[in-house]
Amino acid sequence: MSERDPLQQITRDLTTGRLNRRDFIRRAAALGLSASTIGAILAACGAATTTPTSAPAASVAPSTAASAAPTAAATRAATASTAPGAAATTASTATRAAATATRAGGTPTAGGNAGGVAVASPPASPGKRGGGGTLKILYWQAPTILNTHLAQGTKDQDASRLVYEPLATIDGDGKFIPILATEIPSPANGGLSADQKVVTWKLKPGVKWSDGQPFTAKDVVFTYQYVIDEKTGATTTGDYKSIDKVEAVDDTTVRITFKASQAGWYIPFVGGYRGVILPQHIFSAGKGEAAKNFAANLAPIGTGPYRVVQGGFKPSDAVTYEINPNFRDANAPFFDKVEWKGGGDAVSAARAVIQTGDYDYGWNLQVEAAILTQLQQTGTKGEVFTTLSPNSERLVINFSPATGKRSLMSATARAARSPITSSTTRRSSTRQTTSRNSTSTRRTRSSIRLAGSRAVSTARRTACS
Repeated sequence: MSERDPLQQITRDLTTGRLNRRDFIRRAAALGLSASTIGAILAACGAATTTPTSAPAASVAPSTAASAAPTAAATRAATASTAPGAAATTASTATRAAATATRAGGTPTAGGNAGGVAVASPPASPGKRGGGGTLKILYWQAPTILNTHLAQGTKDQDASRLVYEPLATIDGDGKFIPILATEIPSPANGGLSADQKVVTWKLKPGVKWSDGQPFTAKDVVFTYQYVIDEKTGATTTGDYKSIDKVEAVDDTTVRITFKASQAGWYIPFVGGYRGVILPQHIFSAGKGEAAKNFAANLAPIGTGPYRVVQGGFKPSDAVTYEINPNFRDANAPFFDKVEWKGGGDAVSAARAVIQTGDYDYGWNLQVEAAILTQLQQTGTKGEVFTTLSPNSERLVINFSPATGKRSLMSATARAARSPITSSTTRRSSTRQTTSRNSTSTRRTRSSIRLAGSRAVSTARRTACS
């Protein structure tokens, strides 16, 4: 095989078992493939992977880690994973344990295969609700809205994810975990048609919104209608354009019919960034032209482990969460309260975790390597760790002959969210930090695009206090 065709090479290695799913995802992402493309290849080829017998450690995006409830051993932890598409992060030692999210219920077959996607067991429950104290998170980019379908960045998506949930999510090993669904659709359980054009999701019964109202299939149907309404202006609409219709078969059954066969049938309603479900009884008056300024964008009602304290969201500043009393798992979540602070700068965020210990977790540390290294050497309360996350940045230049001037049209654009390169810091030991590593530059007649995967550094505290 020619060295000029690395994609074919890694695909062949995947299908023959020489490459596992995780390494395939990393290498494919490094080649610039989007999450949906990688997913389609995995679905089409399958993979000769060994299935774990225990739940995998949560690790990649705070979108899944944010609703985390650690095991009892993690007595003072803070969320530790980094969001794809960020740049430097810092957090506290038991944070990784905290990232074993209260994501499930349901009992999928560990390491099973559902319609070409691997299925993992749900993470362990902490054993009791509360008792973990207050988790303090610092994002130097502050959230401005708590509705992921209108989010303008990861800062908004992550802050929303503690409240809202998708039907399923994907863990750090690329395996699927049911959240609001009882299982991952597959031909074997009747959830996926042979042509991959019709998908049927079975929902967990008895789930309630944080205001006590029942969660049903009608909420899933409504979310689809909300997103595809052009007047809503949803930033997630691209994930739903392949759908022909979404139907509520009954209160706990949703049927999705695509316009054509879909290798990426699992994209809609999956993942904490773009797949969360909105409550119809709240947002029915807030879609279309009313969506932008709708009050519930700032006071979310979700099915997740936490709810926003009344008056607890101050856009561009802070969010305060408390345990959702209607959360379906009586033994979760672990933390009694979450304080999410935004604003400031990346250096201050790193210092607040590594040196002063004022916060448990600091994310997106776009700090020069020399400065971050110095903070680690002089700080004793945290460590920096790096995980993988993709990012694309671009400058679009207008060469219009009408003005004869070059004008900047847009700044940054985030690529699809699949694990590529990120970095995190936590209290007490230190690790490496990675700086952005541009991989390619493309020039066209009308634009210059700088594409590359950049390291996401995160800092977190260690659990010694």
